[in-house]
Amino acid sequence: MRHLVLIVLLALTGCSRVAGDPHRLPTGMVLDPAGVSVPLGSMPLAMRFSPDSARIVTVLSGYREQGFQVVDRAARRVTQTVFQPAAFVGACFSTDGTRLYVSGGNRDVVYTYAWQADTAALADSIVFAPPPGKAGGRVYPAGLACSNDGARLYVAENLADSLAVVDLASRRVVQRLATGRYPFDVVVHRDGRVYVSAWGASWVASFVPGPNGLRPGPRIAVGLHPSSMLLDPSSGALFVTCASSDRIAEIATDRDSVVDALSDTAPGGPAEGSTPNGLARSPDGQRLYVAEGDNDAVAVFDRQPAGWRLAGRIPVEWYPTAVLARGDSLWVLNGKGAGTRPNPKLAQPGRHGHVIPTEYTLGQTSGSLSFLASPSDADFPMLSQRVEVSNGWGRAPAAAALPPFRHVIYVVRENVLPACRHAERPRARRALRRVRSILRQRRGERRRTQLDDGRLCLGLRREDDPQQLLGPRPRVRLRRPQS
Repeated sequence: MRHLVLIVLLALTGCSRVAGDPHRLPTGMVLDPAGVSVPLGSMPLAMRFSPDSARIVTVLSGYREQGFQVVDRAARRVTQTVFQPAAFVGACFSTDGTRLYVSGGNRDVVYTYAWQADTAALADSIVFAPPPGKAGGRVYPAGLACSNDGARLYVAENLADSLAVVDLASRRVVQRLATGRYPFDVVVHRDGRVYVSAWGASWVASFVPGPNGLRPGPRIAVGLHPSSMLLDPSSGALFVTCASSDRIAEIATDRDSVVDALSDTAPGGPAEGSTPNGLARSPDGQRLYVAEGDNDAVAVFDRQPAGWRLAGRIPVEWYPTAVLARGDSLWVLNGKGAGTRPNPKLAQPGRHGHVIPTEYTLGQTSGSLSFLASPSDADFPMLSQRVEVSNGWGRAPAAAALPPFRHVIYVVRENVLPACRHAERPRARRALRRVRSILRQRRGERRRTQLDDGRLCLGLRREDDPQQLLGPRPRVRLRRPQS
């Protein structure tokens, strides 16, 4: 009987969750979010206030579904969900508030919706290229913004590396201008200038209005992977997140140059890994809120006489992608929400039957919208501590389980035909055996192994004579079948 009780206790404790740890992620991190959240659809990446700020429109760009959802701010609930064939990042309202434009992603269109009574109804679409084939779109509309007079729509064409200018009366593209690789976001200055972040480059491209449309202005170097942007209409300051360098660049638009750079790195970490990707500013302009995708947090910077200072961080849900601020409230969009769960209905070893594709990890994740109160200075020590604990920043690094690597062989190969790969396997194996044999015989020597353009080469050089080549250089040539 004693053994039976012990077995039952072990089974129960083994299947239960760890107390106080309900949001452990597959990354090993833990979620400890502040505020309350509303569940959303798959991978929301951007959001916009409605013209009267009573609703928030969130753009879904995930694996499971794409489109947008409308959230009632006061009731904290989703009031409308619209699915599209595709969507990616971009959404904006017309200057008169009667139209909502949403990116059509790899369908190479922008969808136009009539906006009435806080509800969207599909009205039309703007086509940027012929209907895409199986490979997908060639333009991929991303960030959107309307001109100040409401006559033009500016569209970042993510795969075409250009800014498209659309005449909204005729719904036709009247101008295209080069931006740099993978344009992402678009903002419009009050004087009509247009700024586009070039995600695949390291600059913000600017364009100046003229009698014949826009003309290229200076390209402003900001840092790696410039993504979302925020333009302060009162001061004219333009803030740009640089996702791969944990940096937020502040541009003075009166001279189109960077005047400050805010560091967004984790404590004691390298200048990479926080992934800033969304921005909002407090109504008084003294605070800047930054969504940190890979910290599961929002960083808060305060304006000081000497520049911006990191005041603290707010813990949110998994992978925040955007943030909005109004009055004393914050709204944070979380791309992956509360995390994943077990997926027994996906393919399992030895199990046959119906497989549900949405059980795949990216099909499981659902985003969320967090509702938060703007923290006071007294709140930051506790909130920042929660972020630090959730990310494990205070933990000592684990001892290495393996010894340091002594030899690394890089195998880089072409995308050759399967028949060609099969025919070359025996020779490749013989060459690799030769590599291992030589490395064993030449311990203590400098070794270099390289496979370049389908040829496996081994070069060994003595430490005291780096020009002397030791041993033969076996080669494997991967030949394509003759047509």
